[in-house]
Amino acid sequence: SLSNDGTYSGVTSTTLVVSGVTTAFNGYQFRAVAGNTAGAVNSNEVALTVQVAPAFTTAATTSFTLGAAGSFTVTATGRPAPTLSLASGTLPTGVSFTTTSTGVDSTTATLSGTPTTGGGTTVSLVLRAVNAAATVDQNFSLVVMTVPAITTQPVNATGSLGDTITFTAAASGSPAPTYLWQRLPSGT
Repeated sequence: SLSNDGTYSGVTSTTLVVSGVTTAFNGYQFRAVAGNTAGAVNSNEVALTVQVAPAFTTAATTSFTLGAAGSFTVTATGRPAPTLSLASGTLPTGVSFTTTSTGVDSTTATLSGTPTTGGGTTVSLVLRAVNAAATVDQNFSLVVMTVPAITTQPVNATGSLGDTITFTAAASGSPAPTYLWQRLPSGT
């Protein structure tokens, strides 16, 4: 039996009001019992379904490398489980966005493939999660990195005792490469 309190009101009337609904209320069942001195009868049972707006639970950025296979899983929660889609933006050639699984309260999708275009760029996308409670968009960045390539090779140098010798090398890549010189054993 219910009593009129901060959560329930109208418990002895034809209309029950449930206030302050939380996710814990999902699946609660209710029925009315109508009675008089001649007896009592139960109404049909009804269920309370609490809808929860979608929320993305994964990072809003990932990196792939041009010419190399990559994968990133996007997850959104909500009740009912949301559908995921690419709302705007263009994926690099070779990369796709596919829903991979839907659970009771969550959905996953995967960005996967081998980018063949867009090296050195950041692709701006908008991912969308939709359910009966709401539509939620998330800005998302896909960074397409490139492997460093030597653009200026160092050359042999000759010097005399006490001289200062300079070697120079340069490389391209995205993000910009860092450098670390090494000294190798003689004769290699």
